[in-house]
Amino acid sequence: MLKKIIISLLAIICFMIGRACAEDKRDRVLIIYDTRYKFGYDNDEVLAFKLALGHFDVDVFEVSEKYYQEGYLEHFDCVFVLGLDEEELSSRVLEDLMRYKGTTVLIGTGFKEVLLREQFGKNIFLGKNYNAVDVYYRDLGFSFNRKFGVSDNNFVDFYDVKNGQVISYFTDGKKQIPYIFKYNNRWIVTRYDSEGTTFYILCDVLHDVLKKEHRQEKRVFVRIEDVHAKVDVKKLRSIGDYLKAEGIPYMIALIPAYKENGRIYRISDNRELVETLRYMQQNGASIVLHGYTHQIRDEKTGEGYEFWDIKNNRAPSDDMDKYMEDRVYKALLECLKCGLYPLAFEAPHYAINRDGYEFLKRHFSTYVGHIQTSEHSFCTTSYPFRINDIEFINRLIPENLGYVYSDNINEILKNIDRTSVVRDYFGGFYFHTFVDIDYLKKIICELRDRGYTFYDLKQEENYIKLKDVCIKSRDGKIDWDYHKRIDIKLNFYDIQRSLLSVFILLLTGMVVILIHSIYLRRERGW
Repeated sequence: MLKKIIISLLAIICFMIGRACAEDKRDRVLIIYDTRYKFGYDNDEVLAFKLALGHFDVDVFEVSEKYYQEGYLEHFDCVFVLGLDEEELSSRVLEDLMRYKGTTVLIGTGFKEVLLREQFGKNIFLGKNYNAVDVYYRDLGFSFNRKFGVSDNNFVDFYDVKNGQVISYFTDGKKQIPYIFKYNNRWIVTRYDSEGTTFYILCDVLHDVLKKEHRQEKRVFVRIEDVHAKVDVKKLRSIGDYLKAEGIPYMIALIPAYKENGRIYRISDNRELVETLRYMQQNGASIVLHGYTHQIRDEKTGEGYEFWDIKNNRAPSDDMDKYMEDRVYKALLECLKCGLYPLAFEAPHYAINRDGYEFLKRHFSTYVGHIQTSEHSFCTTSYPFRINDIEFINRLIPENLGYVYSDNINEILKNIDRTSVVRDYFGGFYFHTFVDIDYLKKIICELRDRGYTFYDLKQEENYIKLKDVCIKSRDGKIDWDYHKRIDIKLNFYDIQRSLLSVFILLLTGMVVILIHSIYLRRERGW
């Protein structure tokens, strides 16, 4: 009897261990690519796509087709083949794909031969179509906004799909041109874009490809942009009052130091601004560190870049680790000095190189905005959902709706229509204090009418850890630690209050002494 009980317990333990291991196992995904760049462009298309896969809790690997070794793809659950240069697949990759039983996704061009094979549905190539004007997905239609550069790569590979299921298609006014179709567990995407509606459609289809479902939500964030020592405090306060009255959480992209004509103005120099920012932080705002000065060299704060040299298209320093640490640490100390606690980082103009991102990954849990996906020039990719734990990103909160510059509500809403084709879309927009607040109010009302709720950054777990500074948030509460805390507390208004208290005490003492002296003189008849 005892032996049976022991065996049963061991069996249960083994089952639980096996289940736990199975739950911890992440699918392995491989990207095989021919080139990283489209001809004439600097955006790293492989990196842009790889980061998108960071939404799906998978381990992603990449290999150039040039260095692909026979049989390598058998180690993966899913294989993506990215074709950018129009050359047909090498025989090594082609034959391995024919034998591969896992999920296969061909994206781009150069697949005429493989798609004729029985394993891929015997699809006949009809030529390149340059006239697509609209794209359709799930009964929704969108304009196909083509971009023209040094080379005309605005074509779509046109296939006669006889044996597959068309998921999305283009039209040129006369006929349908398949954009995404599948045959068994083989998926084909007839052109690759890392921006716009076609990219967002692909991002949604990836849920079906990888069999990863996410909770659908309609949430956006509001971010007040470029808040610095020279900002109009009254306008900033009115924005804070409005959002507080509406119960809307929001972010503030804060620049702690403003540089102009060689002079630096810090937020701690402006008592009214600090008190307003504290008020906003206590009533729905989460602070996002937006660099230190938002400029380099003689550029003006807000207009210039800080972590990218836009004039020379390179990083501003050969030692980005030291450069980043110096500026970010100064920014954090200035914030702490004023009782402000950043929870995330946003690079000025979203411009920063890979070394800068890797520094941020070590010290910040959360990044807000676009991702620069080129080391050769300033190119960014906007994502339609959150990204976690891949490459140089811990967590990305994506901005994908643009900014309010006038009465451009229709443009913001059009961006929402495009990005919300993704089932678990997440994103936001930003607003400058110099723009009429009525435009912000109109967009907020429209979003609410459409059923959107507003994202509160501080409700999630965020952290910043740099040298002796540690800031954390969870469930709306912020904790911070700094070993020189007493120095931080003695900011300008605390010193002013302390000095005022000392002055009052001295004055009171002098009055008491004077009264006592007068009393003694009267007692002694002097």
